[in-house]
Amino acid sequence: MKYMNGFEIFEKMTGVNEKFISEAAEMPNPELAVVKISPWKRFSHFMNSGIGVALICGIVAVGVTLGVLMMGWNADPVSPSSNPGVSTNPETNSTEKTFAFSYELSPVKDYYEPGDTLTVTTEVENLGKSFTVKG
Repeated sequence: MKYMNGFEIFEKMTGVNEKFISEAAEMPNPELAVVKISPWKRFSHFMNSGIGVALICGIVAVGVTLGVLMMGWNADPVSPSSNPGVSTNPETNSTEKTFAFSYELSPVKDYYEPGDTLTVTTEVENLGKSFTVKG
């Protein structure tokens, strides 16, 4: 099939005066002109639509979730350490160190699966005055 331009189409029509054909070919109709919209204007219109807003919200939610997960992945694992205990003396209502508490985990791993067995060895040392435990 042969493609024709506008002038050839008008020539193939029968009963049309040649004057009208040449006049129509010279003067295009401005109302039928194609309006070009810039890509930025199209993008702005899309981003202001409901789908664009939902897309932005989804990207932000995924970014925040990944950020929180990455902070957890980069955290230092709990290592056995010695932490001095601080207790409140009810008689004097003052905070003073009375005990030293330490613990040790065995085996030490970064992650424990459900059902894993681990041993916790603890030690408490009295740093304050002598006392007696009753009961």
